[in-house]
Amino acid sequence: MDRSRHLLFSTALVWCCLLGSARAQWYRAELITEHGERIPFFLQLPENCETATATIVNGQESIPTSCERDESGFTLDFPVYETRIEARFVENGDGAAVGTWSHFIPTVGKGSTKFEARPVAEPDPRTRFAIGSDEAREPPVDVSGIWRFEFDLYDLAKGVFHQEFTSVVTGTIEVPSEYGDMRFLAGNVFGRRMVLSTFDGRHAFLLEGRVGPDGTMHGEWVLDSRYWDPFVAERADDVELPDPLERVRVTSTETRLELEHLRSPKYVGKPVIVEIFGTWCPNCNDLAPVLVELHRKHRSEGLEIVGLAFEFEGDETANERRVLRFQEKHGAEWDIVIAEQSFEELVRDGLGGLTPIEGVPVTVFINRDGTIHAVYAGFSGPATGDA
Repeated sequence: MDRSRHLLFSTALVWCCLLGSARAQWYRAELITEHGERIPFFLQLPENCETATATIVNGQESIPTSCERDESGFTLDFPVYETRIEARFVENGDGAAVGTWSHFIPTVGKGSTKFEARPVAEPDPRTRFAIGSDEAREPPVDVSGIWRFEFDLYDLAKGVFHQEFTSVVTGTIEVPSEYGDMRFLAGNVFGRRMVLSTFDGRHAFLLEGRVGPDGTMHGEWVLDSRYWDPFVAERADDVELPDPLERVRVTSTETRLELEHLRSPKYVGKPVIVEIFGTWCPNCNDLAPVLVELHRKHRSEGLEIVGLAFEFEGDETANERRVLRFQEKHGAEWDIVIAEQSFEELVRDGLGGLTPIEGVPVTVFINRDGTIHAVYAGFSGPATGDA
């Protein structure tokens, strides 16, 4: 089956399964930044949140989400990230809802973003973004393929886009400086303008670019009111990203990780994976199922895993609660220690025996003799496909 037919089939299958939920209502929802940018996504809200979950849709991605609802409105909870959407139904609004997305942004603090949602018949990818009258007269430019991105703030990145149904675009961008990717991006091309978005409970991204006559794309990446990062992109099938095995180097002359927890008899003489992460980090949550499977397959051979969580909240109880939710969500049956070192210190100084670390996750593989075998920086999530 060629890619075009495969995407059409899989999208139709997602719609069919989701639309089959009893009396579920679809919405085209938007998060509206303080500067007026609109970040759309599709939302399915069940009639009874006690027996069904809500679903967020970004292209081929569907995210089941716990919810509560009554006659006045609804809430959507993302417990691992400790974020929440609270909305009330608009009187005489035919089911429309308004509210806020409450979230915690590392290094920034707590914040809220305006939320709006209007009922739609189905999550039609052709209508994720609204088309302008002038743009409707211009045929959409083809953006499918591999692109080399240069961001002002996040430097080199690799974009891979697939264009279907003439104007519908899906894909993602791998961002080495963030040790991950931009999640499942979905949107549209109107004339020479491409607009993509995603929302997963933790991230709200908007990517907007315009393709010039020479084929170069200029635009901006909006990160849920935190940053506006301009970029220039051009097609480049041969774009190469930094090797994740060379991003973080070992500085210890004994090639050992100076971590007190590793001195426990539980780990001596065993192969150990040390996972440097944060519960707030979506790429860390993407990696967790892989580690769970590794642990399941090799624990009988002695494999141990230790998590070192870098949390941003000063409330120790809140940090412990997030770690517990992370373990419960993923079924992580290993010790997780909350780091005493701050994330800023990790970025500036590194961890004992390692060079400074730009982001998380970072996976340290330790031999049975306690020496470091390799250090892998980052993790490419499911939106990156083969990567």
